[in-house]
Amino acid sequence: MLYKKTSYKKQIEALSEISQAISSDQYLDDILRLIVTVTANVMDSKICSLWILDEKERVLKISATQTMSEEYLKERTLKLGEGVVVMWHSKINP
Repeated sequence: MLYKKTSYKKQIEALSEISQAISSDQYLDDILRLIVTVTANVMDSKICSLWILDEKERVLKISATQTMSEEYLKERTLKLGEGVVVMWHSKINP
């Protein structure tokens, strides 16, 4: 199994925290970082990244990440057709 099962209560608490942030006056970057942090916490993961599709450039860009490596924080992009992330994108957008 890729991740540990999390409790229903922990998942609801995470969704509640994210929905409160979205309905607040926080900036988008702060909300995206919160989503990554909460997701990593719920999944008990040290690394979590949120990729967003730039439709104009046809690339995926990291919008928020939680990682322990400074190297990973450098600007990263993936062209459509590259990497595991794109395999997932292709399956939901045939």
